[in-house]
Amino acid sequence: MNFHKREPIIYTGQTDIRFGDLDPYGHLNAKHYLDLVASTRLAYLERHLDCPLAKITKQGIGFFLRSAEQNFQRPITGICRINVDSWVTKVAGASLSVQYRILSEDREKAFADGVLQYVVVNLQNERPTKVPHWLADLFLQPAENTA
Repeated sequence: MNFHKREPIIYTGQTDIRFGDLDPYGHLNAKHYLDLVASTRLAYLERHLDCPLAKITKQGIGFFLRSAEQNFQRPITGICRINVDSWVTKVAGASLSVQYRILSEDREKAFADGVLQYVVVNLQNERPTKVPHWLADLFLQPAENTA
């Protein structure tokens, strides 16, 4: 199957910034940004695709974060609600690229964006494994029939 010709499913989610997430200046501490992306992706999988993480791990599949690029555009300040959008931009071999953006509740302000590079691993032997088709189907729109 050619993953390159399929459009991504855009995972969207809202989450609340809690008081304990803030630094002494009232800004969201930088260490929480990647957790926001991962948490909203997992919530989207469970709520919209009926696939909690346990279902994936039961199939012997896990995700290892190889690298993360974050571009901070403005601080998230105070207790508030934010939106997180993320989508898979590339599926190749054992690799997944996930692009994301973090926006204000009204989607008018961009706080951050970036790219996460994951390696899909076999949990039995802890080695990279090719992305199975059923897993790619959780990230990409169905292929259009050209017949």
